[in-house]
Amino acid sequence: MARPHIEPYVELDTAYKKFDISGFKGSEYKVLSMDVDNGACTLKVKFNGGYKRKPGLSYSDCEIFVK
Repeated sequence: MARPHIEPYVELDTAYKKFDISGFKGSEYKVLSMDVDNGACTLKVKFNGGYKRKPGLSYSDCEIFVK
């Protein structure tokens, strides 16, 4: 089953959670939508001051838009 369509979704009252996976430590996230069947998700990520990551490559389906 696909992720349900939610409109509008206001995440302002949702707290950020600390990322605890390799490559994202030092950042925080909010879940905007999640497909519980296959794990597909849309996250809002906040990279805290001093966040660093070495250049690399990912073999997963991942899109990151930086504002």
